[in-house]
Amino acid sequence: MRLTTPFVATALVATTLAACVGDVGGRTCKGRACDGSGSDGSDSDHTGSDTNCEQVTHAVSITSPADFDSLPKGCWDLYAPLTIQGSQVTSLAKLGNLVGIDSLEIIGTGLTTLDAPKPLHVYGAILIEDNASLTNLKNMIVEKASNLLNEVIVDNNAQLASIDGLAELTMTDGNFTVTRNPKLASASLFRLTQVGGALRVSDNAALTTLDASRVELVGRVEIINNTALTSFQGLTASTISGDVILRGNRALTSLGTMSALSQIGGSLTIDDNDALTDITAFTTSMQYVNGTVIITYNNALTGLAAVAVAAGHEKPAGRLLDEAATVLLGAGPWYSSLVLYWRTVLAVRREDTNQALACVRESLTRARALHDKFVFVHMMVPFAAAAGLRGDYEWAARILGAQNDVMERTGPTFMDHSVRDLRAQVERDARERLGEQRFAETFASGSTCSIDALLEEIDRATE
Repeated sequence: MRLTTPFVATALVATTLAACVGDVGGRTCKGRACDGSGSDGSDSDHTGSDTNCEQVTHAVSITSPADFDSLPKGCWDLYAPLTIQGSQVTSLAKLGNLVGIDSLEIIGTGLTTLDAPKPLHVYGAILIEDNASLTNLKNMIVEKASNLLNEVIVDNNAQLASIDGLAELTMTDGNFTVTRNPKLASASLFRLTQVGGALRVSDNAALTTLDASRVELVGRVEIINNTALTSFQGLTASTISGDVILRGNRALTSLGTMSALSQIGGSLTIDDNDALTDITAFTTSMQYVNGTVIITYNNALTGLAAVAVAAGHEKPAGRLLDEAATVLLGAGPWYSSLVLYWRTVLAVRREDTNQALACVRESLTRARALHDKFVFVHMMVPFAAAAGLRGDYEWAARILGAQNDVMERTGPTFMDHSVRDLRAQVERDARERLGEQRFAETFASGSTCSIDALLEEIDRATE
């Protein structure tokens, strides 16, 4: 996997757009502040007692031991990217008195440690990739400079057991990615509060604990295929603007605490986490998911109930739904709506139209209060099926039309594969009973149906 080109582009854009230009020792200063401070406007001086460091403003690339011979002999400060690449590079002992780096790439080297004479003090983007022998990131200090864009990628390092060198990082403008590091046992990001792009932790086979509990701003979350992960400490974010994907973490038993999380701007996927038995700690305040919600192939009670309903095992499904309702009682209205949805599907499977319509009424009342388009779209299928069971196929067609209108206008799509056959059957029956023209007209009229109007129709039908 080659991430070098876009990665370098990010660093170069940051250097170009946010440059501080001035004459320092005969050179043009780029990147960080020209006054020698590490971050613009800060009082910290990363050069320590070395106040006359040579400022190098061109990119430096080291691909063999001979390349070290051309580096400055005294104190030097690199206001440009540093690339260390190739299996011939097995030591950083000859980096000399390097006190600062705008961005750092270490790719495919023979390094076992970052054995530079001084800590690698990085202020911008970081790429650590394809290093077969590198065991840790100690001797690196990461500090975000205000005039440099940054992101972090740590990918495919076969022996990497620790990322402690990233412990001081507080924010990234782009992604924070830790992937395919089979020996990495833990990731403690206890100072990280903001991730402008995606927080991506995936395919780390030995990872058992992940702590990102201070992250309060993040664009997307992907925790995928960390097969030994047992503990995820959750986030403090109240809103996640993109998708949240928790998939294939087969030892994960719970999802940590995200008590502030109320909105997800994308989709929510909790899938194929074999040991997951409890989702109540995921949040107590979830109100809104703009995209689809997929909670499948987990051993959570709601997941077991859904499987039982879909498989036609009505008796155990009812019991599991009762248990799930008790477990999720304090988890907030959004989660209890999942239980209510499966109660409605179960009632339709049993041909209990009164129970189905009662569940639909309760669910639509909640959807109206929460402005929850996802719940509305999904509930329309068993609602239309219940209308069909009553022989009222005009009502069924109008309900399907209301669902279609919301999907077209606002985006949520119908993703529950286990009851797609139910929707197809309802639509097929309605077309046969009404005829194509009448069905089309009635279906189109559903676009004017409000939740209030649908609730009134349920009340009239159940009087």
